[in-house]
Amino acid sequence: MTRRELIADTGLSKATISRVVDDLERLELLAPASPAGCDASADAVDASAAASRGRRPTALTVPSEVGQVVGISLGLQRTGVLAVDLAGRELSWSTLATPLHADAGAAVEWLGGLIDRARERTAAPLQRVLVAVPARVVNGVEVPHPPSAMPAIGGTVFAEKLAAAVGAEVELDTDANMALAGLTVEGFIPGGALPVLLNMSTVLTMAMLRRDGSSAHGVTGSFGNFSVLPFPAGDGESTIGELLSTHGLMQYCRRQGQALAHISELWGGDDELGRFETTLPSAERDAIVQVYTEALASALLMISVISDPLLIVLAGRLAPLAERVLPRLTETLADHLDEPPQILIANARTRAHTTSLGAAHTALTAVQRRLRERLTNGTWSID
Repeated sequence: MTRRELIADTGLSKATISRVVDDLERLELLAPASPAGCDASADAVDASAAASRGRRPTALTVPSEVGQVVGISLGLQRTGVLAVDLAGRELSWSTLATPLHADAGAAVEWLGGLIDRARERTAAPLQRVLVAVPARVVNGVEVPHPPSAMPAIGGTVFAEKLAAAVGAEVELDTDANMALAGLTVEGFIPGGALPVLLNMSTVLTMAMLRRDGSSAHGVTGSFGNFSVLPFPAGDGESTIGELLSTHGLMQYCRRQGQALAHISELWGGDDELGRFETTLPSAERDAIVQVYTEALASALLMISVISDPLLIVLAGRLAPLAERVLPRLTETLADHLDEPPQILIANARTRAHTTSLGAAHTALTAVQRRLRERLTNGTWSID
């Protein structure tokens, strides 16, 4: 943005903006943007004023060399890695299959290599890494109950080793929180909606916003743990968390004598791993889908009664199945609630980029906040 736009946005005087911008330029925290990044319309508006003071209106930006952050979506099937500079510009993006790791050391070695490659485009120091994981997270570093197929991320060892390996702060967060953050950045979430998001992937995770817009984090691993809630309509072993996760729903199918090679076979259609056709007999498939629908309706009613959201977002690998049963869900909510929430289905095929985008944006916000605090205190360095 130009100096004139800064004056209009902040209400500060021309002299104050000029002094602040000049100071930040001396500290190499601001620089003229490249011509391709300038707003021609803004320059046109500024042209006469600029000519009168002898300064060509130039868009200002934070140089890429100041620093960068990396956001990661660490899923059981796929991992997405997104690096952005401190102005939020994308530096690199990649997605690849997630290998199985038996211990934290092997997982850190692999993920650390991905981070090193992601930041190769610029020599800017790495300020922060945020990893979205398919599990509930405590205090930003601890995974008390990792997925059975991903034991390497359990406890605090994974976060501690990764921070040591990459030489930067590392934070873990649930994939639901980062999916919600990414969908918000992408404009999918209406402004001021304060939604609840259910991420139905490897495990069921939940994101919830407080009234001030911040993410709700539990004190213990029990927060959002739907796996402790029995669901007798399934069978004696069923829980809501199991039936609304890919691994759990496949286990339920096996207990019903219907083994699936891939969860997408339950409804048929395209998946990021390929196209899968429905192989189950229609009666058996309909019975399983009905149990899933009832479990999801129970979860939505529970959330509505407790937190009263205006919007609930359904995301993750099971989102296509939720979309197919949406009419039944909305009917159930309308039957039981005076004012049922709006239900939105997020596109499951974009989740790797969406979640890593949310992670990168959240990490970026934290670094920018720290930079502002240090500038206010008279210390400009963010090292």
